[in-house]
Amino acid sequence: MPIHLGATCRDGAAELNRSRRGSGHRPQDVPHVFERFYRAEEQTRRVKGSGLGLAIVKGFVQLCGGTVRAESSPAGTRFIISLPAPVVWEERV
Repeated sequence: MPIHLGATCRDGAAELNRSRRGSGHRPQDVPHVFERFYRAEEQTRRVKGSGLGLAIVKGFVQLCGGTVRAESSPAGTRFIISLPAPVVWEERV
C-alpha cells in the first residue's frame, strides 16, 4: 500500500502529514496510539514491534515545541505533525 506524505505552512506552523489507505485504526485505539508499548489488538497478530515508535515520535515532536495527532477512518489513518515555523516561507512557481 502506498504511503502519502504532505507538508503545508498553516498559522505560523509547518504541518507535516503521513497517510495510508487501508483499514485504519479502530476508534477506541486512536486515543492510545502514542502511548508507550501500546499495540492495537489486531496489530499484535500481523505486525512485529514493541509499540514504542509513535511514543518516540510524540516525545521528539514535543521537545521541538510541536504537536502530533492521529485521524483514522475505515478508509485509512493520517498522522499530522505540527511544528513551530519561525521563518516565513515563500511559495515559488
